[in-house]
Amino acid sequence: MYLYHRVQEVGFRLPEDLKLSDLHARLDHLQSLDAIVQWCHDVSIRLIGELQDTIGQGKVQVINKIIEYMHANFDKEISLNGIADQMRLDPAYLSRTFKQEVGVSFMDYLLTLRIKHAKYLLGKHDMTINEIAEAVGYVNVNSFIRIFKKYEGVTPGQYRDLHYPKKLDVNRVY
Repeated sequence: MYLYHRVQEVGFRLPEDLKLSDLHARLDHLQSLDAIVQWCHDVSIRLIGELQDTIGQGKVQVINKIIEYMHANFDKEISLNGIADQMRLDPAYLSRTFKQEVGVSFMDYLLTLRIKHAKYLLGKHDMTINEIAEAVGYVNVNSFIRIFKKYEGVTPGQYRDLHYPKKLDVNRVY
């Protein structure tokens, strides 16, 4: 029990088959002291192994993997809770650790990443604001415009006009 609680205190989320209620149910079905001792040993070894795998990666390595994942998937609907589930970590612990290591919250990092890519895409005049919003992970163009304005002080259309004014190409016939 001590090991079980210590593992949870450090923010590690246990696999489904190691939940406390399941452990009690399994323990109830064991018939001999030798079977109980062996089972406790096996569970302890598994808990230690799971914890070592997570801690062995180190906070910085875990955060680097998350950042790498965010860069590869910023255009999709990703969430801290989904990532925490996948990594079997407590979302609150992961949120705190991310902010401590990176200096900004998970969501601020994701939004900044999306805005940065949107600014790049705004230079491509053949893409509409709707297409850019979708390309950087927004289903709702109004949300994209609102968040872009919050971070940049201007709407995406205004940003495009300021930084990428329309020009006539003397080599093209219009």
